[in-house]
Amino acid sequence: MENKNTIPAVDKSLKLLHVLAESSEAMTTAQLARGLEIAPTTCYRIIQTMVGHDWLRPTSTGAFTFSSGMFPLLKPLSDYQQLFESLGAPLRQLVEQTGLTAKISVKQGDVAATVYRIESPRPLSPSFKLGGTFPLALGSSGACLLSGLEDEEVKLILDESPEGAWAYQTRADVLARVCSVRKSGVCYDPGQYQPAVHAISAPIDNREHRCFAAISLIGWANDFSEKSIKELKRLVARCASQCSKKLGDKAVA
Repeated sequence: MENKNTIPAVDKSLKLLHVLAESSEAMTTAQLARGLEIAPTTCYRIIQTMVGHDWLRPTSTGAFTFSSGMFPLLKPLSDYQQLFESLGAPLRQLVEQTGLTAKISVKQGDVAATVYRIESPRPLSPSFKLGGTFPLALGSSGACLLSGLEDEEVKLILDESPEGAWAYQTRADVLARVCSVRKSGVCYDPGQYQPAVHAISAPIDNREHRCFAAISLIGWANDFSEKSIKELKRLVARCASQCSKKLGDKAVA
């Protein structure tokens, strides 16, 4: 959602860092300007400002890449990753009990991001890229992350969801999943994100009972029979509760 209380120059600077981070190689001023759809002179000034702070450095080819001045900024992110890695034991137990893939997602603006996962031991199973993002309108994990928001904010997020989010579902489907989380603490996605992939998710709450993250159990459609769904929901909800207790005061929504 667009936030009117932002500074355009800072917004452009942060978007530049995102574009560079997603690139597999250093980028020139012209490439970054095209990627951001901003004037080359504006892009040049942003880059030179970051070079001055040792966040970026020029390469021998005249392109730019990240510099060692970024390292101090990564320390909190390392702590954040360790926070989720501390949940490895309950997630591994869930994977061992079910044979399915388990992952943790968090809300980042208007999207959800996968921050931790434990793969299924099976040779063929659904897999999600660590760090990958998807609209909050999608999946059972998206519903968990939406469930703690005010209805008006949920409405705005759904209004601004990309067209692709509605390929296999309707707005009513999303709201039904959100309602399920609010009522029972768990929800099921019967392939409305990706038709062949089904999932069950539950919120990981902080001490104030606010949703901090979502845990999901993911498998193929035939892994979620009508008979097994009830037990899988119970296991996911129990794992989410264990994660919430383990995080304690360290979880800040």
